[in-house]
Amino acid sequence: MDIPQHTLNSSPSDSKKVYTFKNPYPQHFSIVYDIIEYMIKNPSSGKVWKKLIKTCKFFYFKNPVLPVGALDVICDMKCRADGECFDTTLSFPNLWIFDSLKANNDSVQTIIYDCVQLIVPKILKFELRILNVKAQELTWSDYQKLTSSGTIKEINLRDCRICNSEGRIEKLFENLPNLEVIEL
Repeated sequence: MDIPQHTLNSSPSDSKKVYTFKNPYPQHFSIVYDIIEYMIKNPSSGKVWKKLIKTCKFFYFKNPVLPVGALDVICDMKCRADGECFDTTLSFPNLWIFDSLKANNDSVQTIIYDCVQLIVPKILKFELRILNVKAQELTWSDYQKLTSSGTIKEINLRDCRICNSEGRIEKLFENLPNLEVIEL
């Protein structure tokens, strides 16, 4: 039985290579590349994409989107993504938030109304189940982007202003078919 070389395990010389993003080398998979390409272009969820890129760096190299389960935004432009802190004023990869977004302004002396407005444009995709925002001012387009997936089950918008040109409260619930808990 003839087995194509590309389906066999790596050769001994390949095992000495170190895969880096600056110097990637071809990956050999046991399934056809068309399926791999489909998986890269159409991940079914952020959770699945996170598993794929943890399994093989090749996937992240082909689609550099970092999935984050929980993003906590702190109003001095520091964030915590799945427990890892980073500064949003510095460069960071495209993010895909797939579970929860929490943005609180716990400052007693001043209310800062722009930390969510500054972070939302930097995030590629939202697939939220929980949206918890406190003491923020959101534009209508930012609110639409946050709720666009239609997967939010719990929303908490304490001391928030949403600038909507139409001014109708019903518009706030258009993208929330699965909503179970609401606090305003």
